[in-house]
Amino acid sequence: VHPSIVRLYDVFLDSVSSAVYLVLEPLEGTARQLMASRKGRPFAQGLLVDMGRQLCEGLAYLHEQGYVHRNLWPESIFASTFGLAKW
Repeated sequence: VHPSIVRLYDVFLDSVSSAVYLVLEPLEGTARQLMASRKGRPFAQGLLVDMGRQLCEGLAYLHEQGYVHRNLWPESIFASTFGLAKW
């Protein structure tokens, strides 16, 4: 598994509502939530470069495995600041 890909641990189907629940590795939230938490403050350039690099590397890995991610929106990109350099 690639370090820029979120790990999927389990999938559950609610038999009553037919809702699907995904159990993923713990992260802080989505890119949308991370942007909202900034309250209009810009991201440091180094952080943006690092996040962009991780996104491109993760997508390249998916494509090498024969998968395509069809909806790259801030809501579908998980983000964590754990382990990142302080920009």
